Amino acid sequence: MADDYESMLLAALASTIPAPGGADVPSLGDGSGMGGQSAPPGPPPVGALLAAARASRPPVPEVPAFAASFRAAAGMLDAVLAGVDPARLTRPSPVLDWSLGDLVTHLAAGYAQLTCALGAPTELPVAAEADLESATRAVLAWTAAERTLPERRALWWDAVTTLAAALRAPSAFPDRVLQVAGHTMPVAGHVVTRAFETWIHARDIALGTGMRLPDPAGEVIGPMADLAARTLAGLAARSPTRGQAGTVALALTGPGGGSWLVRLGAPAPSGGIEAAGDGVDAELTVDTVAFCLLVSDRIARPDLDVVVDGDVALAEDLLALAPALSGP
Repeated sequence: MADDYESMLLAALASTIPAPGGADVPSLGDGSGMGGQSAPPGPPPVGALLAAARASRPPVPEVPAFAASFRAAAGMLDAVLAGVDPARLTRPSPVLDWSLGDLVTHLAAGYAQLTCALGAPTELPVAAEADLESATRAVLAWTAAERTLPERRALWWDAVTTLAAALRAPSAFPDRVLQVAGHTMPVAGHVVTRAFETWIHARDIALGTGMRLPDPAGEVIGPMADLAARTLAGLAARSPTRGQAGTVALALTGPGGGSWLVRLGAPAPSGGIEAAGDGVDAELTVDTVAFCLLVSDRIARPDLDVVVDGDVALAEDLLALAPALSGP
């Protein structure tokens, strides 16, 4: 993660660091207008937070270029965990019956599964072929007596460093096909999946504890959006539509965006992604971050701003299908 992006991330988090004891205390400057009373303590100065965060942890381990989005997402979550109020991690998360703190363990379990599939050792009791929910519950049971924030953070950080080491091994070339948690794809795809999950759960924890997490940089979210669009295309080709099968030109705007031609209701010759010269029945334009939140089931269709030209029903079929990609 670039230094300027890390600074922006930590600065934004600093503006909403929870006060001790769980109450959100706004920054009120020097107490002016308060009848001479001292202002309650506000968030720490950004410079102090940056220095403390960098001093409290080593940098996220180096990874190959194809795994850069994972390294950046891990840095985002680490910055959130550095500033979160531990008491707030007991709050429920948007995922199953898990708390916000359980999401940290959940991510560690997913990393360990990929590490196992790469042939590297891991201390966590997981199997690469298990579904992710089962793997998570196994690790939650294994760590039932270790639920403090430092313990969860240490478990997660160990999983990050172990996976990073496995990705640096000569055998972890990006096109190598692996099956992990029931999904078969190249190593690069699995790594981007882990990055996507890490960002989403970092966001879940930030929102659930009163913090503000900036959107990922374009070079970070771009691979996530591309993987989501291509995976959605494969699903769309096998899914029925309310009307005739057709092709949607999906345009994602903003940093990390791009364009994809997606066939709904029938396979395209390339397996879901249409060739550039094929006819288009609908054009669908949406913000890249919003699209990623839709496929991760973090935003509802009525709250999504989209522009549709052409076959509206076909475009809506694609939007309705998108949250099916979400998982724990």
